[in-house]
Amino acid sequence: MTLSHLRLVSSFLASYIRAMKRTHRLLAFLLSLALFLTLGPLLVLYAMGYRWGVRSGATQEVGVLLVESVPRRAIVAVNGRVRGATPQAVSNLPPGSATLEVTAAGYQGYRKQLNILPGQVTESRTIRLIPEQLTAHMLADGVQRFSLAPNRRALAVVKNNVIRVIDTDGAIIMPPRTIQPAGALLWSPDSTYLLMQHPAGAASAVNLAEGTVQALQVLSHAVDIVWDPRVPARLLALLSDGRLLAYHVAAGKSEVIADSITAFAVSSRSIYVIDTAMQLHQLTLQAEEVAVHALPPVPAVTLLRVTPAGRVAIQFEDGQLAVLTDHNELLPVAQKIQSAGWSPDGQLLYLQTDPSSVYVYNVADERHGSIPIGQQQLVVRLSRPIHDIQWFAGGGHLIFQVDDELVLAEIDTRDHVRTYTLDSTNLGESQTEVGEEGRQLFYLKNNGGSTALVSLMLTASPVDRTYGIGSK
Repeated sequence: MTLSHLRLVSSFLASYIRAMKRTHRLLAFLLSLALFLTLGPLLVLYAMGYRWGVRSGATQEVGVLLVESVPRRAIVAVNGRVRGATPQAVSNLPPGSATLEVTAAGYQGYRKQLNILPGQVTESRTIRLIPEQLTAHMLADGVQRFSLAPNRRALAVVKNNVIRVIDTDGAIIMPPRTIQPAGALLWSPDSTYLLMQHPAGAASAVNLAEGTVQALQVLSHAVDIVWDPRVPARLLALLSDGRLLAYHVAAGKSEVIADSITAFAVSSRSIYVIDTAMQLHQLTLQAEEVAVHALPPVPAVTLLRVTPAGRVAIQFEDGQLAVLTDHNELLPVAQKIQSAGWSPDGQLLYLQTDPSSVYVYNVADERHGSIPIGQQQLVVRLSRPIHDIQWFAGGGHLIFQVDDELVLAEIDTRDHVRTYTLDSTNLGESQTEVGEEGRQLFYLKNNGGSTALVSLMLTASPVDRTYGIGSK
């Protein structure tokens, strides 16, 4: 073969290879385009929260379930499939009914049917697991009255006109001191003073650092007394003649900051007072006026309830309850209530409308899973009277007494409300106080004819101690 023949063959092969590469490139381009046109919309739908429904044979928007619990690290299962430990966000859930189960060693299991909404986060963030075994520990016997300090580390205990202060294990912090018969006990916000109101109208204060009891003669005619939330050792008292008094316990000095007052309450930064002209005044803690709100002339106001953030609820003489909105308008909440109270975050109100029914009204919680803003839901209705209602730690539960039973009830009304009977007071008044983060309860229990102050642990953690009733 000549050189010219070789060149001709080489040129032919090069042309053929170039043609093949163009064909391959064209085929690759067309294949990529087809894949993009096919998978692109699916990827977009996936990113938007849609999944292919096996039963429906079409794409459907999925939801997310956010689960939080006390204790943390509890096992989460949805529709029988374990999805991790709390706190947990369970994604890619098809819309519709889903069974949530939360379990932890040593605790009663939790189960609830929830409705998963497409394209939304469904929340179950207030789950509290209760130990399988609940055991009480007696801290003191023969107790008439007690009060838990704001720091949740000390208890003032009154027995036979003697007061002492103990820690949450029963150890003595302040030795016994003889006092007048005591009614209400009120700790200062910094847990350094304890105010005692006596049945005869007198008042006295205990200085825990010094272990002394100081009579407060200037407050002997007070109809309502609270501690100043910011100024240490300062009391605010409404006297029977309508004067609002600020009294400095340490200095023994007082000053009138308002008069012609019928009711008052404090937030973390303000004092709210209602005068005889039915005007609601907002004052600074230094008594400088910030705002004035006119109220209806009738009926009269009997009680103010104010959150630390300054949200105001007003109870009227005829039993009506209203909330002052951010636009300074009165929003009716209930026509007739027996008791009410703000949740710890100041966004919900519990309402007791009759002796055996308790509702929760959502004032401002946009994230609440079961109660829309501006609506109320029935939480508990029993055949027996409910009393001594208070919010439990975190605001997801209420604790109250029914006959001689201490009952804890969740406020999540979806599916059904879980309730737990924690203990029996043996026909006594419990005066229940909730310990730090709800890990411990303190209450009075009739124990063989004597009233004992007991502690109930609400954790099954192996590092926590449990006790038998009657042990020291």
